[in-house]
Amino acid sequence: MIRLYSCGNCVRIFGDVTLFFPPVNTNKAAEQMATSFNFTFKTFNNPADQPFNGLTFNNLMGINNFGLIAGFYGSGQAGDPNQGYLLNRPNQYTAVEFPHVAQTQVTGLNDLGTLVGYLYRTNKGVAVDNQFGFYERDGVFVEVNNPHTPKHPPSGTLKENQLMGVNDSNIAVGFYNDASGNSHGYTYNINNGKFSADINDPKAVSTVTAAINNLGGLVGFYTDAAGVTHGFVDNHGQFATVNAPGADGTELLGVNDFGIASGSKLWEPPCTASSTTNSLTKSPCSTTRKETARRRSTE
Repeated sequence: MIRLYSCGNCVRIFGDVTLFFPPVNTNKAAEQMATSFNFTFKTFNNPADQPFNGLTFNNLMGINNFGLIAGFYGSGQAGDPNQGYLLNRPNQYTAVEFPHVAQTQVTGLNDLGTLVGYLYRTNKGVAVDNQFGFYERDGVFVEVNNPHTPKHPPSGTLKENQLMGVNDSNIAVGFYNDASGNSHGYTYNINNGKFSADINDPKAVSTVTAAINNLGGLVGFYTDAAGVTHGFVDNHGQFATVNAPGADGTELLGVNDFGIASGSKLWEPPCTASSTTNSLTKSPCSTTRKETARRRSTE
């Protein structure tokens, strides 16, 4: 489902589905092999999601090979908390809530029934609510936070940890934000509780690892020094950048065992002369790519 995301007078399109065929050694080859497909779309909205300020908000985040879907509803605004759920099509919804917290987002699952996501202890608004990763296995919820996460970040910088995906070996993938608000990817072994070293694309200022397949291949997206978002493939330490043709930015968000990744093209139309200019970006009315990564993952 295509969703519009507003940033002042700008609009971004998420969900412009393009399949890529990494791993490849060069960005040019990746772009040449990019192939677009036509899909049939069906909308699923959890009936438990009640309108907030006249709007509803549903996200489907992951699906396993049995067709079980992980998602959440709620915008995360104060008074409209995120609520995680599983969807067994066509219409069986099961709530997933980390115990004794204000909000839960379920972002991924594997064929063994392990779930991953992140939680908020508060519901005061996206701009102020800290995020903490978690997994759920056999009915037991466990909080997961990378030890490099600042315990006392500077004022205005949130604590942010998210687990985004998990493979059938129970290796989860996620990211945390440092004291400057930049993201760093990592894997987390649910079986033994061990974190990998930080995963940073060599060209990146900020890196989000978003998905892992059963062969250990990773995909995600990074922000470069110019503030542009690029997709990347990490094939056991070998990085390849993937840019969707014609896009202002690219995010890779999923990958299967055949090396085919799915993702989104980011589009930013020209802004009007009356738009507010953000001095950290290339054009008026555009949010920084660091903010794109943060907002994309919290939507």
